Amino acid sequence: MSIKVLCFLLLCTAPLMAQHHSPHYVGGLEAYQNNNPEKYLRLMKKARLDNPEHDLIAFEYMRALMLNGELTEARNQLSHLIERRSMVVHGLYSKKEWRPILTSKLEVRLREMEIPRINSDTACVIDERDLILEGIAIDHNTGRKFIGSTYKEKIVAITPEGRYSDFSHPEDSLWSVLGMEVDEERRLLWAATAYSPQRLASGYSGCSRLARINLETGRLIEVYQACEELLNDLTVLDDGSVFVTGSIGAKLYSFDASGNEFRLFLDLGQSGFRYLNGISAKPGTHQLYVAHETGVLVIDGRSGELFRLQKPSHISLIGIDGLSYYNNSLICHQKMLNSVTRYMLSEDGKSIIGEEIVDANHPAFDSPTTGELGGDGYYYYLANSQIRSAFDGNGKIRPYKELKDKTILKWKLPESH
Repeated sequence: MSIKVLCFLLLCTAPLMAQHHSPHYVGGLEAYQNNNPEKYLRLMKKARLDNPEHDLIAFEYMRALMLNGELTEARNQLSHLIERRSMVVHGLYSKKEWRPILTSKLEVRLREMEIPRINSDTACVIDERDLILEGIAIDHNTGRKFIGSTYKEKIVAITPEGRYSDFSHPEDSLWSVLGMEVDEERRLLWAATAYSPQRLASGYSGCSRLARINLETGRLIEVYQACEELLNDLTVLDDGSVFVTGSIGAKLYSFDASGNEFRLFLDLGQSGFRYLNGISAKPGTHQLYVAHETGVLVIDGRSGELFRLQKPSHISLIGIDGLSYYNNSLICHQKMLNSVTRYMLSEDGKSIIGEEIVDANHPAFDSPTTGELGGDGYYYYLANSQIRSAFDGNGKIRPYKELKDKTILKWKLPESH
């Protein structure tokens, strides 16, 4: 189990997730490797039906079409992936194998989609390179920002002036810190943490915890543990209750503040969903937005009733990590789009009606995992967590000189749609 937690925490990629639940995809890849284009196409067609929103499957389907001489449809698939801004087609214009389907117009579109689009400014830079970050939380009352280290298993506090220091205490043994959020009214910092075999601070292999921390002192108050799971991201409701996503089992957990009870709220894996990650809530309500592998669910935090967030076909919601609700919109971090995007919602909050790119292909990007509303009119986010690139193929951290200073960017929030 510890190997599985390590994979999801640091090394898990979209191909692994696609293989996890699509035998047709796996079989199609084997057919491609065995030089059987007809079988490759047949299985990728089925894989596409299994999961029409997975861009990696669409990519393999496009290649299978090309290898079988169905060039017009292959070009249609390429156009679709360009429209979705998917990184799976970055750089195709420089590869000889794709020349059969590349037109001058498609090449121009491919090059245009790779142009950096930058709307943010640098908020601060942290020169402790081996932090390897994942989560960020902000206390609106003081302006302090909190960032969570997966590798050094601690939380760092940053003052509004940019000075930073350790906030958590080593003897509390937090484990690798993932998603975090501040409960300002109750002066608490909540954090999802996971045991990592790369660090030996704890002897509880394969487990994950929800940690309740004193916002003034940084002392650990209590932990709620889940084994055979990876608690990943969380959100705090106005009444003090907490919802936290479990990625490995695709389960949603809750902490009931009134009863001081931590429990399983929904098992979404049984409904066919995979890899829960980012989560946010509409303020003043129990309406939750929960990201899964290829989309977003709208969930009632009281009844458990859920809906798939509807969207236009050209919008891709694949691989959302950080997710924040703001002014009837969702701000989403998507590694496979190499972007942070704001998606505007319909009045009932159950459909996407527009999009706005915050940043895309930013030169500072290296897994921009999560962000948080600052309370000062800005959105702050981690630009280069290095949560994957900091480690070699054996899961060992790279030499310090190969790591990067950690950059936090800020984006001025629009006042309305």
